[in-house]
Amino acid sequence: MKDKLFLLAYLIFVVFLSSLSSAKVLLIVSLILVLATAALPIKKKLNTIKRATYVCLLFNFLVSLPYFLAGLWLGQDRSEYLLMMTLRSFSLTLTTFTFFKFINLFKALDFSKNLSFLLVIVSSHLLTYVSLIREFREALKSRTMRKLDRRTRLNFYERVLTFFFERSMHTSEELYHAMKSRGFHD
Repeated sequence: MKDKLFLLAYLIFVVFLSSLSSAKVLLIVSLILVLATAALPIKKKLNTIKRATYVCLLFNFLVSLPYFLAGLWLGQDRSEYLLMMTLRSFSLTLTTFTFFKFINLFKALDFSKNLSFLLVIVSSHLLTYVSLIREFREALKSRTMRKLDRRTRLNFYERVLTFFFERSMHTSEELYHAMKSRGFHD
């Protein structure tokens, strides 16, 4: 029951964070979240904050920054938007990373057979992909004697991403057919 209550509180807090549109309020919430994460009894607190920062920067680089630059090109000042989206994405990411340290998602979703089944499928594929990326890195490291140059590393990551994309497409087709045969789709 505790996990279900945490999940409900998390979902309400995510909706609350998503509804905030003031950069000042989001800054205050972000600072409170950083302080709360530092005060919570979890391991690797600094690592959690760093991961949230990296994810936020990646999101900004891929989504917010192009929107901001397009606005500059059109003569619009979207700096307030950029700041708001940065703070919102950081707050949401830090909340999510911290939340998953306290909850057993399998217990929280056990009220729904379909959600539990979906979670098991996603978890098994995620663990498989994490294992595969670790094996790819170890294979590359074991086959090289010196430090890799930038071009070789980019080539490696391009091949790995292509592999994962193709595998994901194949796996999604198999999952679709498996779920369809079990009556999950009309």
